[in-house]
Amino acid sequence: MTQSQLGKRLNVQNTTVSMYEREERQLDPPTINKLCTLFECSSDYLLGRTEHREPIISKKDSAILKAYYAANERDRMLIDTILDAYMDKSENGNRKTRGD
Repeated sequence: MTQSQLGKRLNVQNTTVSMYEREERQLDPPTINKLCTLFECSSDYLLGRTEHREPIISKKDSAILKAYYAANERDRMLIDTILDAYMDKSENGNRKTRGD
């Protein structure tokens, strides 16, 4: 992929892509996210922190997390209550009650 092609996908000039490559300009978090999505890799891989290309969580799990954080506080509390029950099951082999 050329700098121009990547710039179009990131909605930046190819000179900006060149500056990223030469480490003359820092990547901001939204651009890092776009690059990770584009190249289907984790941010740690993109930034050279690991040799594991695969994201730690799947695209589906990432979408679920985004939806959770986009929910209002009341809905997140409802989701938390349901998830707590499932996490208790998986950790203890059976369901705990709130008082335990």
